[in-house]
Amino acid sequence: PAKVFMGDTGSMALGGAVAAMAALTRTELALVLVGGVYVLETMSVALQVISYQTTRKRLFLMAPLHHHFELKGWSEQKVVRVFWFLALCSATLGVISLGPAFWR
Repeated sequence: PAKVFMGDTGSMALGGAVAAMAALTRTELALVLVGGVYVLETMSVALQVISYQTTRKRLFLMAPLHHHFELKGWSEQKVVRVFWFLALCSATLGVISLGPAFWR
């Protein structure tokens, strides 16, 4: 688990640079796949807000999704290990999605 956090300014600059590089190289799909955990976390928040505003019911105990698992009783280490595995899988899919033509 992290002991130091980048903050909003650093993360926005880094995210903008990565998104710009994906747009310039036309690898937007790969970016979404490589960042699968970030997409999952963001979508869990969006779905939680939409669900609560429309039905007054929550989909998760808490959003983002990793907090839901913590409230379900998972240890922080287990959550981190599961999300590392998901990140590895999504990064692999992202690299595969580039196809052999990208690597020539």
